[in-house]
Amino acid sequence: MKNTFRLFLLTFIVLVITTSVSRAQDCWQLVWADEFDYTGAPAPENWGYDLGGGGWGNNEVQNYTNSLANSWVEDSVLNIKAIKSSSGWTSARLITKNKMDILYGRIEVRAKLPVGRGTWPAIWTLPTDWIYGGWPKSGEVDIMEHVGYDPGRIHASVHTEAYNHSIGTQVSENTMVPDFATNFHTYKLEWSETFIKMYIDDYHYFTFFNDGTNNYKTWPFNQRFHLLLNIAIGGNWGGQQGIDPNLTQALMQIDYVKVYSKTVLPKISGPISTVPLRNLTFKVPDNPEATYQWTFPQDVTILNGAGTATVNVKWGETAGEVKAVITTACGTVTTPVHSVTLKNGPSGDLYFVPTNPAGTPAWYPITSNGNQITLSESDTILKINYNVTMPATMPAIGYDFPMITDFSGFSFFGFKFKAEAPNNPHIVRLDLIDYQNRTYMNNPLVISNPVCDGNYHTYLIPVASAVNFDLSSVKKMKLQFNYGVYGTVSSGEFTIKDVFFSVDNSLSIPEFAEYQIINLFPNPTTGIVNLPGNLIAETIVISNMAGASVKRMTKVNGSFSVEGIHPGIYLVTVTHEDQTYLSRLAVQ
Repeated sequence: MKNTFRLFLLTFIVLVITTSVSRAQDCWQLVWADEFDYTGAPAPENWGYDLGGGGWGNNEVQNYTNSLANSWVEDSVLNIKAIKSSSGWTSARLITKNKMDILYGRIEVRAKLPVGRGTWPAIWTLPTDWIYGGWPKSGEVDIMEHVGYDPGRIHASVHTEAYNHSIGTQVSENTMVPDFATNFHTYKLEWSETFIKMYIDDYHYFTFFNDGTNNYKTWPFNQRFHLLLNIAIGGNWGGQQGIDPNLTQALMQIDYVKVYSKTVLPKISGPISTVPLRNLTFKVPDNPEATYQWTFPQDVTILNGAGTATVNVKWGETAGEVKAVITTACGTVTTPVHSVTLKNGPSGDLYFVPTNPAGTPAWYPITSNGNQITLSESDTILKINYNVTMPATMPAIGYDFPMITDFSGFSFFGFKFKAEAPNNPHIVRLDLIDYQNRTYMNNPLVISNPVCDGNYHTYLIPVASAVNFDLSSVKKMKLQFNYGVYGTVSSGEFTIKDVFFSVDNSLSIPEFAEYQIINLFPNPTTGIVNLPGNLIAETIVISNMAGASVKRMTKVNGSFSVEGIHPGIYLVTVTHEDQTYLSRLAVQ
């Protein structure tokens, strides 16, 4: 009896220890997720795009776009759609590069796959930094690939310099999923210092081990990677048996994407600056098995969501820090601090005059290499006298906003300019600069050969289509003149006044009172552009930022093409029933 009891006790202790070790090994922390609980374009804070065609190294036929026709979120599902048209196939390739990059962890993508001979959907990862060189030296991990001519066969593989299909050494495995197109399945990667494993739902069917040689040729998987989701059409593999001539579209749907780690802490997503007394939302990845405790500055009021992964608050009148304590069966972790600063926000048109309330200058010269700039200021007028000897050093004047300012609610920005020939600059440019020192659109309001007749003339552009720029957190303006390759060695003077930001669709500025904003989409674009509400335009004129017309169209019904227009930023003027509309358009 005693021996039986001892055996039972020993078995119980081993079971407890084994269970504890297993639980410790399974303690993954959810650190990033997109469950697509919104509608419209994929969240820009989570997803970027690879754009263009050219075969992508595999003789594929599709052209990747960022159009809503090819990728959009609806009914809590991300849709990626390949579409055939008279000009060929378009599709989408979404990437998390520099938005979600991870070294070791678990990635789960719950997806329903397309059907059709010629389709080649993929869920995969690529290196973010390409430390060891171009493909395949820095590696590739394919979590899921499916070719339409072999329905239901799901492939997983890795690519390295030593193991890849181009030399016949690729390491891969496949398994059958008969309902791949009718039901969602979870395609899963587990990645550690010693192995890469692949699962479909909970079925483990592929393992690739680190051989321990510390050689990137066999194991380049010690650097950070990012996720890609796409549908290719045709190509060396997908088109091996041709493309079904009756195939006109293919759809992949993503229910969620989740990323787990044992070493990385979850981060808070939410605004980093705000105007006082505004309602804000902060989130961490939602783990159903976790509890959440949020901390905010004292004057912040929690409106709802306390104790959950998403909390809504009314911010107070001071800057401060946000933190979340997340508790699971594995223990408690605290997120990194998320700092929120205060900024100004639009409540009407804004005009920035040359002097501060105390009468001190608001603008200041930015010069180097012998360039000379002298400013004379009054309440409403700024006169710039200049002697530019080195245009390449970008002569300019700057204006620092007293507080980070939210310009995302404005419609137009611009200024009034006066000069008299021949003592005038040949090119002038107004930049906005955000809190990360990024320039608005890299080529915002540019005036080439401005009118110089001794009178004020107003120049403006729509506040729209900001790329890689945070319009909600602007800290600075910079006015450049006679700069760069367009500049000339010269001296002279000019005057500006009423640097303005208009919040209304119809400007209060007399010269532009007849103009209204319209939103073109997709914007940025690579091809077809749609007018809102299928507007029928009498004329459409596309002009570059120097004011030169690059394309003119008449009797445009609902949409138009930017074919033949070089990548860049353009002003689109649309006339319809005696009304004139403006929009800014980015062509990629």
